[in-house]
Amino acid sequence: MHAVAFVVAAWVSLLISFEFAAGPSEAGPFYLPLVVMLIGAIRVTGGVAGGRVLLAVGDLGVAIELAARLAFTKADFLEASPAWLVAATGLVLAAGASTLLLPPAIHGRITRQSRDRRLLVALVVIDVVAVIGIVALDATQVQIDVGQYLVQLASTTIGFDLAVFGAWWLGVRWPIALGGLAALIQVIAAGERLFDDPVRATLALAPNLLAVVAFAVGPMLVLPALQAAGSDAHAIPPRSRIADVWIGLAAAMWPLLALFGQVGIGISDLCLECGPGFPGDGLLQSVGLLTISVVPLSALVVVARGASRSRGVRVFLGILLLSVAVLAVEVVAGWAGYSRFALVGVATPVVLLMGLGAGVGLVRPRPLAHAGWVAALGSAGLVTVWSLGLRGGSTFSNVEPIFIAASMGEIAVASLAVARESSRTRRLGQMMAVSDLPDAPDASA
Repeated sequence: MHAVAFVVAAWVSLLISFEFAAGPSEAGPFYLPLVVMLIGAIRVTGGVAGGRVLLAVGDLGVAIELAARLAFTKADFLEASPAWLVAATGLVLAAGASTLLLPPAIHGRITRQSRDRRLLVALVVIDVVAVIGIVALDATQVQIDVGQYLVQLASTTIGFDLAVFGAWWLGVRWPIALGGLAALIQVIAAGERLFDDPVRATLALAPNLLAVVAFAVGPMLVLPALQAAGSDAHAIPPRSRIADVWIGLAAAMWPLLALFGQVGIGISDLCLECGPGFPGDGLLQSVGLLTISVVPLSALVVVARGASRSRGVRVFLGILLLSVAVLAVEVVAGWAGYSRFALVGVATPVVLLMGLGAGVGLVRPRPLAHAGWVAALGSAGLVTVWSLGLRGGSTFSNVEPIFIAASMGEIAVASLAVARESSRTRRLGQMMAVSDLPDAPDASA
């Protein structure tokens, strides 16, 4: 049920991202709660402490965001029909209720200190102050329904906070810090537009600064079996499953998205070559078109020979990374206003996914060595939905490049962190299957 709820909620968040100019930012609060759902699923499949509660808080956070969207957005402005929102909300709530039927954790425990409770209270209080302060400031500048505005802003904040604060309390500290850092980049980039109002700047900066601090301190997941085993000299397997999945899925989408981005198939009366250009832009586009055939062939070789560490496989991984670099340059050129590349931003999902897959395949990082199918498919889906929702940052979108850049960094880090969580959980399961190492469950989690 959780797999279906995850897919439906991700689809609805993508629809929301296409709602008028503010769509990408309106969909933003959905993504990290979806990440929390994914981490919960990974822990539950491995019997690791905190999995059931992570699923529950992720589900509830997404459900609150969906309900708030339905309640406070006029039907004429909804890209996702009300029926979709109602169905998705009900499905996510049902999935959350089903966590009561899941088996308890058998591995690990969550350790907390008294300072962690104080920090959690501080996180909640500072967000409450920020919400009330922003509503009060806006009420002094424009005529609004203060009560409705307060409930609307509070609802979206509560849904997001419930998921990321809950994850932090269960030892997954990076989502709250990642969201805070991405928000800080956007706030600082606003520059004079925001800092002309010191009170508003403080309300925007303080919660996100504290969220970043929360990464350094807080609850921890302790897995005694892994600690007892120490380092694993064979942690890097001959085949990287998550790299294969990311490369394969990106290669399957690459021809369509890259071709559309280069020539705008299906769009009439659009002259991509009529605007400003730069020396070599035609050559760059030609190389970009060449990747449409090169990438699937190279990916096929890499995935088919994934068990090999030969120089030939590394060469094809290098070709994939060069292809990613070409399209990435075109995407940035589109951000800069060069009309020839105005549509290439639609290929952002494959640029990110292929870059992650080929990079992991080439480097073979030890912390991601055992990542499994749940993490591979779930993170690939999130990369696709999240980055498509950014609308590519082209000259035809209303999304600022700094928002795109911060979000792309957030997507990449979240994907790698999910892979690490999966790798640690699966390594624990493999060890417990062949050994009798001690492990202490945390029944309270």
